[in-house]
Amino acid sequence: MTQREKNRRLYLTGACAVGFELLLCILGYMQMLDGWTVLVGALVCAVIAVYAYRLRECEKENEVLNGQLAQEQTRLRLVQAQLEQERKDAAKQLEQERAASHRALLQMQVECEERNEAFFSHVSHELRLPVSVAIGYAELLRDGVIEETEEQREYLGKIADKLKYMNELIGRNLQKVRDGEADLSEGLQKVSFDLVDFLQKNLGDLRAAAQEKDIDCQLVTLVPAMPVLADPILMQHILDNLVENAMKYMGRPGTVTFLLAYGENEVVLTYRDDGFGMDSAQTAHIFENGFRGSNTQRLSGSGRGLHLVNIIVHAHGGRCEAESAPGMGMRIVLHLPIGKPQSENI
Repeated sequence: MTQREKNRRLYLTGACAVGFELLLCILGYMQMLDGWTVLVGALVCAVIAVYAYRLRECEKENEVLNGQLAQEQTRLRLVQAQLEQERKDAAKQLEQERAASHRALLQMQVECEERNEAFFSHVSHELRLPVSVAIGYAELLRDGVIEETEEQREYLGKIADKLKYMNELIGRNLQKVRDGEADLSEGLQKVSFDLVDFLQKNLGDLRAAAQEKDIDCQLVTLVPAMPVLADPILMQHILDNLVENAMKYMGRPGTVTFLLAYGENEVVLTYRDDGFGMDSAQTAHIFENGFRGSNTQRLSGSGRGLHLVNIIVHAHGGRCEAESAPGMGMRIVLHLPIGKPQSENI
């Protein structure tokens, strides 16, 4: 039974009670019924009418309560739907964060592998030439080519110097890794030394390795001595990279010449070789990391040698220039504002 039908029955019941009471009153007035019968009937009809009225009021209260209950049920459904949506959103966000963390982890692994590969490539590039020089001296001693005791000691000293140099290079590279590739200029270890004597000594060590490629190394200096304040390990690294670059990419027998002179408040070290050279468009990029000329693609190499030279020169506060043309070799000028020791006057 619907609520509307219930209300209609209550109205009918109340109306009938009122009508019956009126009927009793009329019959009593006409003296067709005695007074007590009319009174009792009126009381019964009044009770029925009051009861019907109270039932109606209860029904109204029930309607209000049912409306409120329906509103609460609707709100509860909305809250449940909102909670379900929030749960889905949270699950989706968690999945996205998990995927992002996984991608970040994979990226970190890739970057770590790339750094390791770059580190080992860099170290192997730096050590290749000094190891070759040390092996050359050791083979001369092993094969008995050097018989004079004094000369043997000299060669053993050269081997020891190369080993010390390699040990220092490895130590500095490991330190750079620990420090997160700190600025090279912050790690300069400057000492006072004669740059002319330094170049003569180290070119003498490199000359034997270069001659195996039919390349002769020469030093031309306009002064007999040049006291400077610089990092000898890095200066030797410059020399090694220039000579090794010539050994790899000259492509034909020839001469590598180093010209040392004073400029205006600077030291100018000019490198020149007899290689095939390259056009100006490519020459403009030779100091970039990983760059290799079009005529060197079939040769092994990392393209880091001249990039390292440029880094070291800039760490000393200098600059590098390069000139080349097809068939005319390569000319590299290093401007090094290396301070002279204050106690020296030249």
